Amino acid sequence: MQSVQIIFLKDFLCATFIVCMFQYINYSYLNLFTERRFKEGSTYEDKLQVVTQNLETYKQFNFIGTIMSISYFLNFLCRIIYNSFSKKKI
Repeated sequence: MQSVQIIFLKDFLCATFIVCMFQYINYSYLNLFTERRFKEGSTYEDKLQVVTQNLETYKQFNFIGTIMSISYFLNFLCRIIYNSFSKKKI
């Protein structure tokens, strides 16, 4: 029974970490794409350069979030496969 508790604790910690990371990613998105960021540039080219830099920064955050989502989804699939072939379900 103790091993099942370890698995649930690990899942809870991973889910908490994913939620915190997504909150950080959303907060970064809000900071990168607020209207005041675009007021810095006076011309269209300056504003376009700010948008391009912000998109490059956001792509890095978004990639981390995508990897974390895929890993948690694979963990869920592995659990379904394990439960379908095991006598003890988790």
